[in-house]
Amino acid sequence: MTGKTHFNGAAPYVGIGWGDPMDGGRLTFTANVGAIYEGAPNVSLTATGAAANPQLASDVQAEQNSLNNKVSGYQWWPVMGVGLMYRFG
Repeated sequence: MTGKTHFNGAAPYVGIGWGDPMDGGRLTFTANVGAIYEGAPNVSLTATGAAANPQLASDVQAEQNSLNNKVSGYQWWPVMGVGLMYRFG
């Protein structure tokens, strides 16, 4: 049995941040929080021998459909980032 999950190749990000790495002294702090929109993931399952066994092929397809239904609500992912930068020179 082999399973793969595929998300969109591009994911827009919406967020808000604080800090300016180009401003201030040698030590700068930044922070941001937001969300990435990935879209609904797509799960694909394949099983060795499914072509020769119709019941196995049917079960694999049913499980794939069930998994796709379960993960369809996971389209937005939270993001939180912090940064600490030190400027040399």
